[in-house]
Amino acid sequence: MVNSRHSFAQLWQPVSGAVGVVLAVTGTFLPWIQSGRVAKNSYQLAGAAERYLPDVNSVVTAAVALWPWQGPAWAVVLVLYLLRLRRTAAIAGGVLALLLLTVSVAALVLGPRADSSWVTMRSAGPVVTTIGCALVLVAAVLITLRRRNVRIGVFTPASHHS
Repeated sequence: MVNSRHSFAQLWQPVSGAVGVVLAVTGTFLPWIQSGRVAKNSYQLAGAAERYLPDVNSVVTAAVALWPWQGPAWAVVLVLYLLRLRRTAAIAGGVLALLLLTVSVAALVLGPRADSSWVTMRSAGPVVTTIGCALVLVAAVLITLRRRNVRIGVFTPASHHS
């Protein structure tokens, strides 16, 4: 019974992380705001912010400039995981998820409301991104804290001498 529980945990963590990444990325392509009759996704929103809000502050400027690079960043996390650098991938994915989670929650909390005259918040994109990032964060923490499998007797200096 212990082995099946251990196997489930080992399978659940990367699967939930992968589902989280898919949801996080999908959410960035879903509507984040509505301007008139046109719904805009996070990339369109970031492009507009880059044009109309130059140099608001360094954090916002960096976030807007780096927003289109999250796809390649997730690809790097995947490559690290496939190279069996599980903890490194988990930490990188966790940091990336935390950054995206911050933006998506900020959009939900601070975004324009229905009483705005020309722009309103569309919650589909930020909500899906938030759920995906939360899944990635949970998986990242569990993978990072998971004990390493130690193989005893494969090669030890004591067994090599005999």
